[in-house]
Amino acid sequence: MYDISTQSETPICTNPAEQEKPGIHGNHIIWQDSRNGQWDIYMYDLVTGKEKQVCTAPGDQEETEIDGNYIVWQDKRNSYRNIYIYDISTETEKQITEMTDSRDPAIHGNYVVWETFNQGDVKWNIFIYDISTGKAEQIITTNNPKINPAIHGNYVVWDEVNNGNSAIFMYNISTGIPTHISDVSGYSHPAIHANNIVWKDEYNDVYMYDISTDTKITISKEPRISSFFMVSVFVIFCLAAILYLRKRSQE
Repeated sequence: MYDISTQSETPICTNPAEQEKPGIHGNHIIWQDSRNGQWDIYMYDLVTGKEKQVCTAPGDQEETEIDGNYIVWQDKRNSYRNIYIYDISTETEKQITEMTDSRDPAIHGNYVVWETFNQGDVKWNIFIYDISTGKAEQIITTNNPKINPAIHGNYVVWDEVNNGNSAIFMYNISTGIPTHISDVSGYSHPAIHANNIVWKDEYNDVYMYDISTDTKITISKEPRISSFFMVSVFVIFCLAAILYLRKRSQE
């Protein structure tokens, strides 16, 4: 852990096994840990300085996320992946999906989102779970595959294959209205915080969209060689090779 105010680094877990996918909120740090020969979920309390096993059930527990009093993860204890939620204050866990192959959960406030593979139409769809009511539902029912969900406040964002092309979409939880944000090259893995959505394309260019002003800006752009330049270099190389071989044949 790195303390921004003191500019100091502190080890949280020194177990020789692999630790991945760390997350932090408030006084709690979470991660997935392979010390038991599979991926399990562990938590560290910054106040008490103590480590705790959150879930060590059979199978892998991965892709853990934390917000407030809750931790979520994808769980393969039943041979296929389901989404579980853990209440830190009551130290209780709950399975919130009953469908085959659900993965990549994200949580903010009162909502959990994830993607589930629908065997009926053979594609991934986005679902949302209301912690207060205990109800889950598919947030949109278009025929396009949807993956990589993220959530903050009243909005959910995801990658979607739309007419053969990748695009970023946003869903307003209050109104139930989806919005096309931007077409992208390759899957973008969008992230959202407050009114801002950020993503990258297959060239590692980074973009941001401001929901309040409906504007898109470029954050960073990777330098790359144009296809025209590459073709020109290839042509010059070929001509040079031909001239060289012709000269050798005349000697």
